[in-house]
Amino acid sequence: MTSSGHSLEESPRAGVLAPRTPIAPDADLARAPIGRLWLFSCFGAAFLLYVSFLPRFLRYCSPPSGDQPFYLMDTVSLVQDHDLNLRNNYDNHDEEKFFSLAPHPPGFVGMSVPSPLGRQLSDSKARPASEQYSVHPPGLPVLLAPAWAIGGMLRLWWPATIVAMSAIGALAALNVFLLAFEVTGRRDIALAVWAAIAFSNPLMTYSYLIFSELPTGLLLIYAFRRLALGWRSNGPMRLLLTGACIGYIPWLAWRCVPIAMGLGAYAAWQWRRARPKVRAKTPARRRLPNVAGPALLSASWLAAPIGASGALVLAFDLFRFGTPWPSSSEPGAAVAFSWPWAGRDSLFHFVTNSLGLLFDVQWGLLTYAPVYLLSAVGFVALLRAGPAGRRLLGWMAVCSLPYLLLVMAFSSWNGIWCPPARYQTTLVPLLAAPLAASLHACRSRLYWSLFGLLAAWGFGAMAIMLHDPIRMWPVSDTSRVPWTGLFSGGVFDWLARESPVHFDLRRVIPSFMTPDQATQSIATGVLLAAAFGVVFLCVRLLLRRGPGPASAHTLGGAGWVGAAAVIGSVWYLANAPYLRSRTELVERQRWIVPKHLAEAHGMAYLDGKLYIASLGPRSAVGVLQAGAGELGVFDPATGAYARLQPVSPQGILPYSYPGDVKTGPDHLLYLLNNGPADQALYVMRPDGQVVRQVALDGKSPIALGFGLAPDGELYATDMGHVHRFAPGGGREMAAWGGPRGNFNNIAGVTVGSDGIVYVAGPSEKRIHEFDRRGRVLRTVEVSSPPWQMVEA
Repeated sequence: MTSSGHSLEESPRAGVLAPRTPIAPDADLARAPIGRLWLFSCFGAAFLLYVSFLPRFLRYCSPPSGDQPFYLMDTVSLVQDHDLNLRNNYDNHDEEKFFSLAPHPPGFVGMSVPSPLGRQLSDSKARPASEQYSVHPPGLPVLLAPAWAIGGMLRLWWPATIVAMSAIGALAALNVFLLAFEVTGRRDIALAVWAAIAFSNPLMTYSYLIFSELPTGLLLIYAFRRLALGWRSNGPMRLLLTGACIGYIPWLAWRCVPIAMGLGAYAAWQWRRARPKVRAKTPARRRLPNVAGPALLSASWLAAPIGASGALVLAFDLFRFGTPWPSSSEPGAAVAFSWPWAGRDSLFHFVTNSLGLLFDVQWGLLTYAPVYLLSAVGFVALLRAGPAGRRLLGWMAVCSLPYLLLVMAFSSWNGIWCPPARYQTTLVPLLAAPLAASLHACRSRLYWSLFGLLAAWGFGAMAIMLHDPIRMWPVSDTSRVPWTGLFSGGVFDWLARESPVHFDLRRVIPSFMTPDQATQSIATGVLLAAAFGVVFLCVRLLLRRGPGPASAHTLGGAGWVGAAAVIGSVWYLANAPYLRSRTELVERQRWIVPKHLAEAHGMAYLDGKLYIASLGPRSAVGVLQAGAGELGVFDPATGAYARLQPVSPQGILPYSYPGDVKTGPDHLLYLLNNGPADQALYVMRPDGQVVRQVALDGKSPIALGFGLAPDGELYATDMGHVHRFAPGGGREMAAWGGPRGNFNNIAGVTVGSDGIVYVAGPSEKRIHEFDRRGRVLRTVEVSSPPWQMVEA
């Protein structure tokens, strides 16, 4: 590939993979000219299609779930109060603007969400008690604030922010088109890649959701494109905008700081390449004039917004926490990551997380959009494209691999409560480059047909999600699909149960959150072998075109053997626990409760009977229905089930979201009723007679776990905290946890005879052990999400 400095406008088909086309000497991409009509068409088509499905999305996926309500609460505070102090917004229940006041289109279905909304707040002693701040950086709420303000004029606050997210998704799709065109110089390839990425998961899915990953992906691809086009291809305003994109990334998520650092390194490299080279032996009278001043001035256009943003980030954390670095000393923070060098168990989790990001039945990228597998073919094409192609690939790795490794090590690699491929959404726009490179370099009809087939799978999966948008969330709604359990692939449930031709791929595609130990090794082996086979076939098709300009960088036989060995090692590390001999539990008896129990989380055994606590059903907007929960008694001997009514000397007592039930040493039932004041805990006989009512002040009204210590102390767990009470209840004696302590959706709790507190963490699949002061003693990994803790 030539490094001539000829005008880039000489050829309308400029591209990295068009070797005869000159590109700028300081660039890794060629600035291929394209009409504005194409730009408006690509953006407009994506945006209009996204928005056209908005009423259907609101019909099924209202109110917002996952992390969305917490980003929206920040947005509310910015628009209404012009600050980020959330204390008054939670006290005033401003979440009703996107809960009960969310629009209900005709045929409204809705989905269940935790309500009342828990407070996902940072733990900080640097601010007064009247101030509370979110655990999330405010970057996304700042972007959404104008849309919220405009939508508020029509009382359509939350839908207006979805329109804004759709615009962000359409802008990301436009940059996908431009990147593919700049790599190849071919509009047909750019359109094929644009369609494959823009109208499949995760880019289209997250265009409807209030998460930070898609805006980060837009900033990443724009900044990367502008830098790859060469420093001198950007005027002062474009350099300023590129620097603003890089500097704003940490405001969206701390985990994306490595992306900003990679882009900053790329910017420094491109600036250095663009500086004129002056030979030392050139006579002074013939040397070029001193250009240090203009060079530093151009660098300042990009560096100024990065430096200003970094200073503001540190100042904001200093304001919130009293230190420029957020504290990580909370309980559980040390176990949030499984680094591969930290031991055998950590290596196992790191490898399984990595495979889960690609192949998991619920959250895998390739599971829902297998066309991204062909990016591996594009990597080979870029390696063969000459120095510019290899630099492009190398800087893509610098900007994305540190972030990807961070996600691989993260205990919540799946994003917890979200549609598939949440964290991968940030990086998929960059995959436009290798996908386009593969189509340009491998012109076989077979390869194009395979690309179309894999892209069609992504379109089909997205169509299923849009037909019933609750399928975007691969978490079964047990009120509608009671047979599937809590976690299973939403699209794959539809294929197995509701499609015109039923076929159950859930038996073939593994789950890395809830693995089937009997079939996990076979399923992962088949998927890895199939993926390797597809890539091998496609690369062979690519190589049929000839040695190319960089044949020394083409995979040979030794390279394929090495790649197969690496994949085999990954398979073994991910399945080693399942290959060892083990004792398997065999079911001896099963009972069917003759009544559908909505959100039954607690169970106790007393005098040969099972006592089951259930929160009760939710309304159409996901709000728990007061008084609908219950404590039931099931007799395994007869199969009879009856609702147990709590009764006091003053009369019948109401239920209020019963979360858990335990048997006490006094042969009584302790029901975590979650009611107000002394209706928080009922101590009752097996016949329902309440002998004592206990207040548990300080916990939320939707606590799920209850534990009784040998000394009579009481413990309760809500979504983010463990609360300890005196035997008589009242105000909490202590509380620990919080989201910054790696507690998210914690559930059951029990207390051992030695006073050790055991807490179930289903989101991270861990059992935490604490002493009475809340200090972490040990954390145990388990293979499936634990929800309740039962005394032995």
